Amino acid sequence: MINQFMIVTNQYNEIARMQLYINEQGIQQELDVNQKSVNWIDLPESKSETYEFKYKYYDKHGELIEDH
Repeated sequence: MINQFMIVTNQYNEIARMQLYINEQGIQQELDVNQKSVNWIDLPESKSETYEFKYKYYDKHGELIEDH
């Protein structure tokens, strides 16, 4: 089974970069500002087949927008 995480943006998107932590493994994804797009990220293997997600969003100036 292939597990993936999908990121969808639209023309109103102000997020330029996303730091995603999946089960404490960090992944950085660059995003196109004000563009419609779909990005797929392969999830790391999980022994229990469960995932915990934490993420941070940054604008085009590198300023933190949100931290979840």
